[in-house]
Amino acid sequence: MLLPAVVLLTLSFWQCNAVLPDIGAPNYTCDSYLMRPSKTIPTNVNSVRPADIKLVMALGDSLTAANGAGAEDAVAVILQYRGLAFQAGGDGTLDNHITIPNILKKYNPNIFGYSVGIGSPNVWEISHLNVAVPGAIAADLPGQARTLVSLLHNHPEAVNFSEDWKLLNIFIGGNDMCSFCKDRTLQPSECVQHIQDAIQIIYDNVPRVIVSVTAMLQLEILRQSDKGRPWCQDLHKTECPCESDAKDFNNTYLANACIDYANREMDLAASGKFDKSDFTVVTQPFFRDLNTPPMKVK
Repeated sequence: MLLPAVVLLTLSFWQCNAVLPDIGAPNYTCDSYLMRPSKTIPTNVNSVRPADIKLVMALGDSLTAANGAGAEDAVAVILQYRGLAFQAGGDGTLDNHITIPNILKKYNPNIFGYSVGIGSPNVWEISHLNVAVPGAIAADLPGQARTLVSLLHNHPEAVNFSEDWKLLNIFIGGNDMCSFCKDRTLQPSECVQHIQDAIQIIYDNVPRVIVSVTAMLQLEILRQSDKGRPWCQDLHKTECPCESDAKDFNNTYLANACIDYANREMDLAASGKFDKSDFTVVTQPFFRDLNTPPMKVK
């Protein structure tokens, strides 16, 4: 399987003779009274506090599998550093690595489901409830959702299926957009329908879930990262044809396609289709309008 192109942003950074450093938040504090768990387990999703979340889960592609996240050379990009994944990784602490699970661990040290170490999605001891698969597209999410439902049922030693509040992070779309210019019949609306289908599976089969969808990122940042780096440009011609097809798929067209994808994800959450007393869907739109890559982090 080819590496998803979006992960190869990492390789572009190496061409600048610099590897992005890990980032922690050693001085992060928040009022412990405000962030305390509820006195009793909430029965309504609108009453859930961060400390009430017991399980972290994830669907997605190589960004959530964290391909190359801890790599020190180009070869190591093939490794899945799941413990470092922002959406679902739990390696270290918030002091040395910022991830959603590490933030939640500040308020509930017993939270479960986050991935650790390096490994593939079929290794329970590594992936836990992070079932993201490198190379995945939106059409793969329903299958990942079914896998997740099975894992929740198959591990009663770690999961209180009916009582635990669960946070499900979904991040997908880079691989869809990397082939969009070659297959104009593949529309963002179709991709988001697959996301909806995956959420429907969770909605129908799993209680007490907050679904957090990270909106589609801007793939034009690949072009900025590749500029002046022939090695990366040649590699991306194979990995992400649309990124290299600047003539027929210019920055405006690419940006509009990515924004359309993100807007449809946001519309899905805002529709209220999946709102009920113990279930909801929210979106994180921060990537939608981000069109400059973080070339250096100090």
